[in-house]
Amino acid sequence: LATRMLVMKSAAFQFTKTVIWKAGMVNTLANAFQVKDVLVVDDEQTNIDEIRKHITLQAHYASLAEV
Repeated sequence: LATRMLVMKSAAFQFTKTVIWKAGMVNTLANAFQVKDVLVVDDEQTNIDEIRKHITLQAHYASLAEV
């Protein structure tokens, strides 16, 4: 059973850099749901690079134009 979620940055995190927030959320949600792989869709290469530093599971990356 595959579940897909769209996670967006809440106003509560408005003063947190987006790249740090994204890396933290991907890691937190992956651990919470005990997933084996994730799909990260982002058009900012710097965000993808930062997420790659913190993810220890299989991750797939794409831009919005690719999906």
